[in-house]
Amino acid sequence: MWLTGNLQDVVLRVDPRVVGGVARTVVHLPSGIFVAPDSVWVTARQAGTNGHLIRLNPITGVVKATIPVGRDPGPVVAGDGFAWVANEADHTLSRIDANTTSVVSTIPVIERPIGIAIGSGAVWVASRGAPLVSRPSVSRVDTRTGVVVETIPIDDASPFAMTAGADALWIASHNPDEVVRIGPVPLPANVAQASPPAVSVVMFGMVTTLVLVAVGVRGSSGHHSGSRSRLAGYLLSELLLARQGRRQDHAAVGNAERPAPELRT
Repeated sequence: MWLTGNLQDVVLRVDPRVVGGVARTVVHLPSGIFVAPDSVWVTARQAGTNGHLIRLNPITGVVKATIPVGRDPGPVVAGDGFAWVANEADHTLSRIDANTTSVVSTIPVIERPIGIAIGSGAVWVASRGAPLVSRPSVSRVDTRTGVVVETIPIDDASPFAMTAGADALWIASHNPDEVVRIGPVPLPANVAQASPPAVSVVMFGMVTTLVLVAVGVRGSSGHHSGSRSRLAGYLLSELLLARQGRRQDHAAVGNAERPAPELRT
């Protein structure tokens, strides 16, 4: 198990089978972390300047490479020979060749990217957007070309994290407190992604509890603009966009006798 401790400037490797089995690697202001079979990838921030992507040996915790990326790097994922870093302050995505440990392209995305996940032939990026400039959105990046092929807004949301699993993207939002599900999304079987259970409880702060079940889910469609050419057979506008949260128009969510609304694409 791997953890980041940004107050202590360390990355922790914890062996739950051993009492006191904790190893530490010094990393300045660690942020995102992704564990792959051959490497542990950690993003590290630097105040007022560009950050780095740190590659660790998963057995020893020793630093194997330090790669300059953009400002305020956060989430990181890796797969198919590349690592991908979301740079929140630069509004970019860094694509790193895992063999050469060098940045091969820097891709502009919607302002303040805060979540990233790997799909089949695609990298999905969730962005907060910026007032008067852009809306909260999810973008799809072709892993072969590094080109953003589609972006749809997530209206009335303020995303702050995203993961992938159970054939869907799961986006955590506050103001309002809710979870947004986008799916079905093609996810490769050989990439480690967090998979939420069929029923789980998610807590935001001390007052809001969300139960990820079908009752009370609202379905809607994204709005597609531009070319309708298909990449890997999927377009964001054709995926189900479902929302779940404490909303005034769903006051009867807790009524078990009320049938669940139909989800529509």
